[in-house]
Amino acid sequence: MDRKKVLTVRDLLRKTCRRLGRRHGWRNLRFPDEVWTEIADDSDYHRTKRGYMRYRSAKIIRLGAKRWAVARGEKGGSYPADPYDSDIIAIEIDPEAAVNAALVEKVAEAIREGSYFRRSLVVGLADGNVALYQHSLWSGKMLPELRAAADGWLSQDARRDGRYLSLSTLQPIVTSAAKYRPEAARALTDIIVKVLKNS
Repeated sequence: MDRKKVLTVRDLLRKTCRRLGRRHGWRNLRFPDEVWTEIADDSDYHRTKRGYMRYRSAKIIRLGAKRWAVARGEKGGSYPADPYDSDIIAIEIDPEAAVNAALVEKVAEAIREGSYFRRSLVVGLADGNVALYQHSLWSGKMLPELRAAADGWLSQDARRDGRYLSLSTLQPIVTSAAKYRPEAARALTDIIVKVLKNS
């Protein structure tokens, strides 16, 4: 397979969000400042170390009678965020709400309150794998869809070197992250549309 055509997990989630916007997009919301939500904490009495997902904007998509704010986050903050790469979240919004500063703040507040992947449809891990958070609002609906469709998405599985262990996880280090076929973005978009339409 042509190396230029394979997708990293970040590429996969980015392309999925773009496809959602192109196919079902209605408007974009830009946050004046990035919106951050906590995803990991390794603080103790002597220091504070937290990891975050940060969001710059959201797309408002229309699916039937419902509207959703869908956003792609990228990891930030300190080392506790290192196992993660990015995610896609969805927040239902009032279909009659005006797109104004009040809506921007309402979506930003919902993102802040969605810590620890509570609103994540899908999470991209640092090793390139796609994951679901068990306690996400969406995991029960996303899991059967992903199980049924994800076979064949990978063009390369994550590679690990067993000679070296990560000091933080005691797992073999990742030498090459998982990569995806281009058609995986279309398939993931279709899954997200189906899940949101049926919610």
